Amino acid sequence: MPPGAGLADAPGAGDGDAAVLREKLVDAALRHVKRLGWSDAALFAAARDLGLSPSVAGLLPGGGAGLVEAFVRRSNRQLASELAAARALAQQQQEQGQQQQQQDRAQAGPSGRGDGQPQGQGAGQGADPVAALAAALSSPDPAARLAAALRRRLELGVAPHIDTWPSALAAVASDPRRARAGAGLLWEVADEAVAAAAGGGGGGGVGGDWYASRAVAASAYAASELYMLTDFSPNFQDTWRQLSRRLGDAEALRRAADGAGGAARSLLADLLARVGHAPGGGGGGGGGGGGGGGGGGGGGGGGGGGAGGAWGVGAEWRGPEAAAPDGPAGTWPGAGEQRQQQ
Repeated sequence: MPPGAGLADAPGAGDGDAAVLREKLVDAALRHVKRLGWSDAALFAAARDLGLSPSVAGLLPGGGAGLVEAFVRRSNRQLASELAAARALAQQQQEQGQQQQQQDRAQAGPSGRGDGQPQGQGAGQGADPVAALAAALSSPDPAARLAAALRRRLELGVAPHIDTWPSALAAVASDPRRARAGAGLLWEVADEAVAAAAGGGGGGGVGGDWYASRAVAASAYAASELYMLTDFSPNFQDTWRQLSRRLGDAEALRRAADGAGGAARSLLADLLARVGHAPGGGGGGGGGGGGGGGGGGGGGGGGGGGAGGAWGVGAEWRGPEAAAPDGPAGTWPGAGEQRQQQ
């Protein structure tokens, strides 16, 4: 393709395959965000890499904020795909385990012991994230199942770009039109995680019912996303611990309310929605509008605090005016070096 070709000249454009080109643009732009931030400049550099006109950046309306939204949507889709594969694998392993037990009983000798043949390898071996998820989703603890799903989403969508993620949050916070879409994307994460948690171990999700569980998941995810920004522990171990602790507290509240009267249950959803909030993280409730003081983001629909999630915060963490002298807007000065030294 000749340099400077426009959108109409792009491969597949005549066939209306703009979605494929958009994904290619996102892929190329992600290679530039460490140097240029989540910005128009990263999109223009991506267009140059693809041999296209800068006008192709219009495939992602909103510039840097549009790039962030596209990446978040992609991360949500990847989470959904991995969770579906993990649930299928967990079911397969459960069926194989039952068959193995039947074979062991049939082959047991007079002593009641088997013949010592290998029993096969367990799930979650190696670095396969799907196998690890399958093992976690088989846990009898609903809080552990939910934590595994939320952790995987953070690993997919935040950890790879942790040093520039404050600028991603700032880019979205600067565009109030993204608030409603951002709330919807956070609820997507919550819904996927709760569905995965409810499907394993033979029990419901944290919170006892769907709405309480998704409020817990959304608020815990948003709080953990912010926690990661200043977590320099190896492999974000402190983040995973605080995530498990928050969800464990929520499950303890649910169990304490089991069998209680109507008054206790009427307070449960509100208490659960508050468990996941980060200190100073505000947020809440229904009603539209993003932004807000103290880092809160209101949330575009539905009860359960923290619906704005990462989309209602960011500017106070590290906005464009706080950029390092030699780094892109919104990066943490020295963050990469500190993590490399761990």
